[in-house]
Amino acid sequence: MTDIFKMALDRKEIVADMDGFYKYWPEGWGCLNAEDLRILADGLDKMNADWQKQLDEYFEGKKND
Repeated sequence: MTDIFKMALDRKEIVADMDGFYKYWPEGWGCLNAEDLRILADGLDKMNADWQKQLDEYFEGKKND
């Protein structure tokens, strides 16, 4: 885990939203560069991978009904 992502987790800025996906939800502590944003996006993708897989499998099954 990279430092920027761990910092966001420690600050409780990675939160589960109503749709079940984890999202980065900062409280206005400054700016981030593109590299840091990519790191956060990659971390969120990893956290959301299982939920996304479940949704994909569910809707794939519905498509065949």
